[in-house]
Amino acid sequence: MADKFDKTDMRNKKLTDELHKYEIELCRHIQSGIIEHEIAAVFTEDGLKIKDYEGTRSKTIIPYADYDLLRKNIYTHCHFIKEILSPGDILAFSEIGLKEIRAIIKNGRYSSLRESSDKNAVQSNIGYVMKAEEIGTAKQAMSILMDIINNTGLEISGEEYQDKILKIRIDKADEWLTENAENFGYIYEKGVI
Repeated sequence: MADKFDKTDMRNKKLTDELHKYEIELCRHIQSGIIEHEIAAVFTEDGLKIKDYEGTRSKTIIPYADYDLLRKNIYTHCHFIKEILSPGDILAFSEIGLKEIRAIIKNGRYSSLRESSDKNAVQSNIGYVMKAEEIGTAKQAMSILMDIINNTGLEISGEEYQDKILKIRIDKADEWLTENAENFGYIYEKGVI
């Protein structure tokens, strides 16, 4: 059950073990239908779980009063609708100053964004760069979807339209992070716990 981050950052084994234990348990609960909404936890770099959160089916809201508690810690959560980190997750990572943000889905797949262990590598706040370049924004996604609709005659409305917008936003953020995260001093990866 080792994943790539064990080697790339020489991560504390206790943290790796605690994250995996927590995320595997989340996957089991999702698969069995025990939970049907986002659940999250915050871990210190030493592997100590310090806070739990419960959200809705599509998001977990972190109260501003908790930002200091989360700063420089690891935030992991499950997704039901999205398969990888969302643009909102990435912005939260930046605004809060998390050490790492992780998202898992029921089949054990995860995505993760974290600072490089090389403190000199971080060149810019990646969430703010993405926001400034409008990567993964609703505006960008609507423009892409309108081009698809105009070019193909696709007819969609309501929930299907919203789902396609969300998928485009996530795909564009994923594409950009895959190509650029390392250039800004971050590590972005996807895998299986």
